[in-house]
Amino acid sequence: MAAPPAQLAGAQPANANAPTAEASTAAAAIREADRLRDAKDLDGARRVLTEARRQFPGNYDLLHRAAIVEHLAERYADARALVQPALTSSNAPSKLFVIAIQVARRLTDTTWAEATVREALRRWPSLPEFHHQLGLILSERGKLDEACWHFEAAINLQPYNANAQMALAVALERMGDLARAEFLYRSVIAVDRRASQALINLGVILQKQERHLEALEIYRQAEQLPHQAVLHSNLGALYRSLRRYEDARASYAVALKREPNNVSFLYNFGNLLKELGDLDGAAANYRRALAIAPDNASVHWNLSLALLAAGRLAEGFQEYEWRWQYEGFPSKRRDFPQPMWDGGPAPGKALLIHTEQGMGDVLQYMRFMPAIVERAAGARIVFECHQPLMRLFSDLPGVDRTVERLGPEPLPPFDLHMPLMSATHVLGIATLDQLPKQVPYIPVPDPTSFPLNEARPELLKIGLVWAGNPRFSGDRTRSTQLATVLPLLDVPGTQFFSLQKGDGEAEVRNAPAKLIRLNERIRDFCDTAAAMMQLNLIITTCTSVVHLAGALGRPTWVMLCHAPDWRWLLGRDDSPWYPTARLFRQSTQADWPGVIAAVRAALTEQVRAGRAKPSPS
Repeated sequence: MAAPPAQLAGAQPANANAPTAEASTAAAAIREADRLRDAKDLDGARRVLTEARRQFPGNYDLLHRAAIVEHLAERYADARALVQPALTSSNAPSKLFVIAIQVARRLTDTTWAEATVREALRRWPSLPEFHHQLGLILSERGKLDEACWHFEAAINLQPYNANAQMALAVALERMGDLARAEFLYRSVIAVDRRASQALINLGVILQKQERHLEALEIYRQAEQLPHQAVLHSNLGALYRSLRRYEDARASYAVALKREPNNVSFLYNFGNLLKELGDLDGAAANYRRALAIAPDNASVHWNLSLALLAAGRLAEGFQEYEWRWQYEGFPSKRRDFPQPMWDGGPAPGKALLIHTEQGMGDVLQYMRFMPAIVERAAGARIVFECHQPLMRLFSDLPGVDRTVERLGPEPLPPFDLHMPLMSATHVLGIATLDQLPKQVPYIPVPDPTSFPLNEARPELLKIGLVWAGNPRFSGDRTRSTQLATVLPLLDVPGTQFFSLQKGDGEAEVRNAPAKLIRLNERIRDFCDTAAAMMQLNLIITTCTSVVHLAGALGRPTWVMLCHAPDWRWLLGRDDSPWYPTARLFRQSTQADWPGVIAAVRAALTEQVRAGRAKPSPS
C-alpha cells in the first residue's frame, strides 16, 4: 500500500465560507472515512466519501480526502480523474495541488506534474513545498541548475527545511559540487543527529573523495539508528576500498538478508567476490541480478569478466558484447552506418577493423588478424590503431592499409566493420585450446634500430615495468611503485633496463644509476619492441608491455595482483595466451612483497643456473 501523500503545512482551509450544515456533514464523513482508512478498509472509506460528495459535489475537503484514499489504494488514474478538473477553478485550495502533484509523480507523468506545480507556484509563490516539488521534477529531468534554484528558494522561505536541503545536496552531488553537498548534509545532521539518510549520503560523499576513515565514522553513527539496508551495502563498498574484505563480505550479507532481490546489492557483492577470486560466487550473484534486471548492462559486463577469468570463453565472449551498453566502459561505440562483419567471406568488400580500449588489448588481439584475413576471404582489410602502434603495424600481412585511430585524416571508405575486441565472439573462440599459440604474431622490428649501447653481454639483461595507466579503473591493484621492485636490481649477474612509460616515468628520475633509463629514448612501441629483442627477460606488471613482450614471444615474467585481469585466469603460473610468459601471483590482496620475493628467488636461480643467453646480434 502506498504511503500517504505529503500534506502542505500552512495551507489555507478550503470552503471557509461553506454553510455550517455542509461543513458539519463533510467533517463527519471525513472522520468516518479516516477511521475506515486507519482500519485498512479503503473500500469502506471510498463509499462514505462518495456518498458525501453526492450531497456536496463542490466540497473541496471531501474531494481532497477522496483523492487521498485513491492514492493510498494505488488507484492513481482514479485519483487524477477526481482532482484534475477541479484544479482549473480559481477557488481550488493548495492542498488539491499537493495531492495532484503526488499522483502525477506516481503516474510518472512529469509533464502534468510540472505543469501542475508551476500553476501552483503562480498562485502561491511563497509556499516552499511547491518550490521543493518543482525542484524534484526538474532534477529528475536533468535540469539541475534550475532545480537547485527552486530548492534554494524553498530553503530561503523555510530555513530549516531538511527535505529541501537534502534534495539540494543530492542535486549538487550529481553536478560534482561535493563540498557544498557535504556542507548541506552536515547542516541537516547538526539539527537532527538521527537523520539517517543524511548520514548515509554524507558517507557516500566522503567515499567519493577517498576519505574512507571519515566515511566509516559517519556510517558507524548511522548504524546506531533505524536504517536502510543500503547502509550495509555502502559499508561493504567502504570496507572493500579499505581492503577489509571479511568485513565487506559480512556487510553485503546483512544488506542482502534484508533485501535479497536488490540488484545493486547483488552486483556489488558479485564485484567483491570477483576481486577476491571467488568467480563462481561472483557469477552466481550476477545471474541472480540478471534474473531480476535482464537488461542491466553493468551486470552483463562484469559477468563476462568473471566467466572469462574462469576460462569459460564461449559464454564470456557473448556477454562481453554488452560492453557497448555499459556506461562505465572506457570506449564508446562507433556508430558507423555500415553493417558489422558477421565473420563470413566478403570478396571485393572493404573491411575496417577498428581498435578500442587500451593498447595492450590491441596487442593481445592482433593474434586474430590472420584468422580475420582468412575468414573475410577476398576483403580489403583496413586496420585502425593508436598512434604509438602505427610504426609497429605499418606492414601487416594481409592488411591493405593501416590508419591512425581518430587521427587527423578521415577513414577511407569501407563496407563492413568490426571492433577488434569482438573478434573472439565473431570468430567463435569458445575454449582456451582454440587460442592461436604461434609467436611472434606481430612484426619483429630490426633490433639495430634501437641499439642498447649500455648492454653488457655477460649479464642477464632484463626490461622492467611496474606501473600502467593510472586512468584505468583497475590500476589501483595491478600497478605498484618503483620502490617496490627495487630489490630485484640487487640480484647479482643482472642488468636492468627501464621500459617504463607514462606517469610511472617520474619515479625513474630518482632511481639508482644501475637502472638504465631506456624510457627516455623510447618513442613508441616499435622502439620498445626493438629493445625487447635484445633483452633476455622482461619483468612487468599487467601493462601493455606484457602484451607486447608476449606477442613477440620474448621470455616474460608477469607480476600479478591477487585477482588480476581476466586474461590471466586464476591458479596457474602459465598463460594460454602467451606461451613464453611465467606468472607470479599475489597469495593475498596487496601482497607485492611476496611477489617480489618470489621473482627475486627465481631470478637468482636463473642466474645461478647460467641460463642467460647471448643477445641477438
